[in-house]
Amino acid sequence: MDIHFGLLSVAGVWALAAMSPGPNFLISAQATLLLGRRKGFATVLGIVCGTVIWGLAGYFGLSAVMAASPTAFVLLSIGGGAYLIYLGLRLIYGSLGSSGMGASLHEDIPSETSAWRRGLFTNLSNPKTVAFVGSLFVATLPAPTPLWVGLAAVAIMGVTSFTWYSLVVATLSWPQIQQAYSKAQHWIDATAGLVFIVLGIRLAVADLAAGA
Repeated sequence: MDIHFGLLSVAGVWALAAMSPGPNFLISAQATLLLGRRKGFATVLGIVCGTVIWGLAGYFGLSAVMAASPTAFVLLSIGGGAYLIYLGLRLIYGSLGSSGMGASLHEDIPSETSAWRRGLFTNLSNPKTVAFVGSLFVATLPAPTPLWVGLAAVAIMGVTSFTWYSLVVATLSWPQIQQAYSKAQHWIDATAGLVFIVLGIRLAVADLAAGA
């Protein structure tokens, strides 16, 4: 398999994965709408760091290790699901208050570092990503895969994620969108909270059932 075609395939597939609505999109969007562009981009950097970690794990075979230890995988999934449920509950709690989510989910994000950490933890909440990355590399990269090719693929994943989520932040930073959000903040926060909870339950329960 041609290396250049393989790397282009990694970029294309990962771009589609990044653009699929999920926790990473929600957390970057909420951070931007409530905390502004700087913390939105800090959240994106956290997401990108999580992408690089999953990419390296997929390349170096952690997916095989996790497949060989279903119990560890299930525990990680339960922990990740619990974190998403926590975020969802905070969103819903904030949507019920007069001050909105600024008094709940993001009251503990006083700095860009905190926003970065939340983006990182949100991305790392789904251990299924490492299995997806491992499968992606097997399907698109030549075997055996030279180290530089694997690292290039991980870098491409990071750049792709950064490009997409930066576009999300830049778009949601427009004053018109900020004004529209402020008018429907409670409903949007409550809906996003429910989505987080559903994703968290699906992540935890599905892998708990699979490991039973």
